[in-house]
Amino acid sequence: MSIKDIKDQLSRNSNFIGDEIPDELRNEKYNVLIQLGRKLSNNDFSEDSNKEAILKKIKNDIKIKGEYSMNRTGKIRRITVTAASLALVLITLMQTTFAQELIVKVKNSISLRNITATQVEHPQKDMYPLPDELKGKIFDKNGNPLEVMPDAGEVYTADGEKIVDFSNGQVITAAEKAKIDQEGKLVVKDSDKLNEYTCFKVILPGYLPAGYKFDRAEFYKDNEGNVSRTKYIDLIFTNETTGNHFFMQQRFSDEETAYEFSTEDVIEKIKINDSDAVISEGNHGKGIDWEYNGVLYGLNGRGNVDKSELIKIAESIK
Repeated sequence: MSIKDIKDQLSRNSNFIGDEIPDELRNEKYNVLIQLGRKLSNNDFSEDSNKEAILKKIKNDIKIKGEYSMNRTGKIRRITVTAASLALVLITLMQTTFAQELIVKVKNSISLRNITATQVEHPQKDMYPLPDELKGKIFDKNGNPLEVMPDAGEVYTADGEKIVDFSNGQVITAAEKAKIDQEGKLVVKDSDKLNEYTCFKVILPGYLPAGYKFDRAEFYKDNEGNVSRTKYIDLIFTNETTGNHFFMQQRFSDEETAYEFSTEDVIEKIKINDSDAVISEGNHGKGIDWEYNGVLYGLNGRGNVDKSELIKIAESIK
């Protein structure tokens, strides 16, 4: 269910806030919003109320389901039915300062048809305690167990192995992820063969910064271990002298591949050739997302390519 669908459905069925939700309306994202609506409607948000205490109680009562994951810049984030999307719906339903601060503070949002970017400001980190299934599994570099998700920095297992991802309450180390990637991905080094695997035309940048060249493409295998007419391709470009690299994903544009992302970096709407694009820039690197000729492009400089060069790379795809 898309965010627009949720908004429309909530608008049509707001009378269910105080009643039982019909089975045909049940959906995890939708039910979370209904729970939030019920909790909010039963609390006092007057000027003299203790909003911080109310917020903590609501979050503890609802226990929103979600996973922790690495975002596209490598920083750990918490996905709670996508926090930014949930906040956007709440803001739509409740035009109050408290609603805007309930999950995250949304500072800016840019929509490009099949791409939505949201600039957010997260609450204090103590509002994101570790879920029970991750407690005792995540440590800092000194071996101290963590009780909340860190705002930044690396996290480790009790044995000192670097954790790079989380899935279904389990940690995934760098070594485990490398094995998963090896088994679940097809790596192609020959750039002339990329279009043999996709359902759309792959266009490599006509411009690369000095020292960079195409390194490899990675495709996700299907359940049978094959890659055929896929909608996704990951491209990695490497500077052999420095070892630095930048990343680009291309995906066929449709309802299935449409995506949203949230970031604490500043986002801005720009033009890439004649197409609208979103550029993000801040402590977590730089990136550009745009759609061109039926293909979605996500370009991530990973802090290795400056803003002007990143724009040149994007503009050379035509």
